[in-house]
Amino acid sequence: MKSILLLFLSVSLVLLTACSGSAESSGSSVTDKSETATSWYQCPMKCEGDSIHAHDGNCSVCGMKLEKVNEK
Repeated sequence: MKSILLLFLSVSLVLLTACSGSAESSGSSVTDKSETATSWYQCPMKCEGDSIHAHDGNCSVCGMKLEKVNEK
């Protein structure tokens, strides 16, 4: 019984982790640096890696306010 529960929790964790990156691949965040935008924003904790956004707001992972970055 314990092994079934452990297996279920392991599979659930893997699926949740795999699904959390789907927002980046679906195009909801801007990662293409060739896009023309006047300002770029990034999470100060870099929760989303090197992902940058063309809009200000909050990080979808940690909820911190996105900070303006100088380079595209």
